Amino acid sequence: MNALSTARIAIVSLTAALALPAQAFDGYGEWRGKVQYLVSKYGEPAPVVQEIVPLVLRVDPDGKVVGASTENGCRLLGMVSPAGKNVMRLDATLHDCESKDLNRRISGTVAHYPADHRLALNVSNLDSSAKPFTRYEMTAPMMRR
Repeated sequence: MNALSTARIAIVSLTAALALPAQAFDGYGEWRGKVQYLVSKYGEPAPVVQEIVPLVLRVDPDGKVVGASTENGCRLLGMVSPAGKNVMRLDATLHDCESKDLNRRISGTVAHYPADHRLALNVSNLDSSAKPFTRYEMTAPMMRR
């Protein structure tokens, strides 16, 4: 077997491996819902920031995720990768938020529930270097519209 044949086999194997997760996740497309942005500092009685606003989120088959909450200016840009049947791991950045505390990198999951025709977004960031520790969360039940 020559180097060209080995390279072709590797490309075919990689292509097949990348195609499998796309079949397991059927939550691609545009989703809408209310999102809760929450910033909590441990040891404090109330959240520092809590906003509940509309969110439009698009998950592309190539893994790109784009979102926007126009009421608070937040924009989301990131990538998803397979995490299980109907679940994708999301790594993204929030930017342009009016509340500057929300502008940061976040990670979590995007889960699709086909029987209920909904998507659940659940991402967070824990800043353990801040005193007190600060948790940034973004959760949203979403529907296709």
